[in-house]
Amino acid sequence: MRIYTQEPLAPHATVELKDPQFNHIVRVMRKKVGDHLVLFNGEGGEYPAIISDIGKRSLTVILHAHIAIDRSAPFDVHLIQSFAKFDKMDFVFQKAVELGVNRITPFMSEHSSFKLNDSDKQEKKLSHWQGILESACEQSGLNKVPMLTPFASLKNIKSLLLDRPYLILSPTAEYSLGHWIKNHQTEHAFGIIIGPEGGFSEAELAWLSSQDNCHPVTLGPRILRTETAALSVISSLHALLGDWA
Repeated sequence: MRIYTQEPLAPHATVELKDPQFNHIVRVMRKKVGDHLVLFNGEGGEYPAIISDIGKRSLTVILHAHIAIDRSAPFDVHLIQSFAKFDKMDFVFQKAVELGVNRITPFMSEHSSFKLNDSDKQEKKLSHWQGILESACEQSGLNKVPMLTPFASLKNIKSLLLDRPYLILSPTAEYSLGHWIKNHQTEHAFGIIIGPEGGFSEAELAWLSSQDNCHPVTLGPRILRTETAALSVISSLHALLGDWA
């Protein structure tokens, strides 16, 4: 059982875990003294550990030697995902992490089915998604939690588009994703910009396509759902350049 914690970790150290880890380990998974865990804190590698004590509201584990293992994808992906219904966003973020995405930015577009303009609601939603990212890392064996960027909009997204090529899915694009990748095989960092359930507006698509680092590509003539699109691109990258190549 793998557990993410923000506590500092070191070989042979003793670490106290409280909620939510305590509740999950003791009350949900029914772990007992002497059971084994694996801890990681996002700084790289992981620590096998053993439960040494269980109290009423916390448990104590003793760490073993650090294992310097990295299961990250062989490329760096920044996903900019247009805001969709909550369950769809949860699904996309969870599966994107399992596929090795490195950074996620929720994007408020004109046709997004939900609008979160209240800063308190945005903070609560970001906290919820952070938990999903951490849980996905626990499940998938990743030892580095992806960065979750605060909500973006068309007005401030431009500053995010300067560090790498960004791919925009469009069924009418001139080049397929495979064709584009074959001509950019030296690239090891990619961005993916995914539209909402209603698609990008004409103005948004025109603006994005005009940016130097943005490249419209197609996965075929079919229109994919927003929760399918990002996962299809990341999976294609794995098939063409990554773990599945």
